[in-house]
Amino acid sequence: MTRLGILVTTVLLGACATAPPTPAPMATSSQFNPTDVMFLQMLIAHHGPAERMLEVAKSRARRPDLRDLAEAIAKTQADETRAMTDWLRLWNQPVAMDSNPDSHAHHGGLPPSYDTQINALKEAPDADFDRVFLNLFIEYQRRALELARFEIRGGSNPQAVELAGRVEKSRQGQIDLMSGYPA
Repeated sequence: MTRLGILVTTVLLGACATAPPTPAPMATSSQFNPTDVMFLQMLIAHHGPAERMLEVAKSRARRPDLRDLAEAIAKTQADETRAMTDWLRLWNQPVAMDSNPDSHAHHGGLPPSYDTQINALKEAPDADFDRVFLNLFIEYQRRALELARFEIRGGSNPQAVELAGRVEKSRQGQIDLMSGYPA
């Protein structure tokens, strides 16, 4: 089995076991802080470009195991997005992050849109697609690691901090394996 095949199997099996649980009702608004809110909002926004990249990969990747990986990651991130959206609504917080760049200066700024990279991915020649996708998605997942580590350092909601820990572990595993994949 290839390294990517092992990753796909791990992600598929792990997605069921580690999908974020439906949040329990929070007793008061004091059970979260601005870091928790910002983490959830930014990770939701971060998942948007991933959805677009993964949709392209599911249809264009040359290797079946890479298509399977894209499908597994898309499912996991959709589950994460649903849970994070539910938490923000439960806390009466906006799902969308503040679009003012000054609001994000202390943690690295607004997340990039990735439009240029997604267009390059869509336009990549078939023979180069897998390599282009892997290079782009590895860098993309590094940004998710930064967001998770921001939450781990400063979040106060146990569910959000736990999610950040799972994001850190899963994305680092994906990066490690995709980095060794011969495209």
